[in-house]
Amino acid sequence: MAKYAIVVNGRVTNIVQWDGTGNVFESNTVIELNDSVTANIGDAVASGIVYAKPTDGFEYTFNDTSLSWELTAAGQSAKTSAEIAAATTTKTALLESAQSTISLWQSELLLGTISDSDKSLLTNWIAYIKQLQAIDTTSLPVTWPAVPGVSD
Repeated sequence: MAKYAIVVNGRVTNIVQWDGTGNVFESNTVIELNDSVTANIGDAVASGIVYAKPTDGFEYTFNDTSLSWELTAAGQSAKTSAEIAAATTTKTALLESAQSTISLWQSELLLGTISDSDKSLLTNWIAYIKQLQAIDTTSLPVTWPAVPGVSD
């Protein structure tokens, strides 16, 4: 018994265990799968070559001319929405981390006990926070400002 991909109209529609004998799948193309030839339902097949469909959850269509998967308009819209949501989450996390970093320095500043070096760091971190706040996460790709005191 071996695994086979059942191909209908250039797409893998099923994966089956089969002994390879008989005319069970005579109206379909059948490709034997092994360690070097793999397939999943939905993959494209052209000239006996399997083109794996992306598994990132977005909608694609197979371009038979370029032999490649391309995002549909709906897929691109969903991907853009996901990227905007991720950028917004990152921005929130960076702002929270920066606020946490400066909280002690702010207290020291109010009490008049901050050192000159910490006051300089506080100034740099406040500038960083302002840069973060100014970022439009709907304008992709997002370029994040450098974290103060972290060398590249």
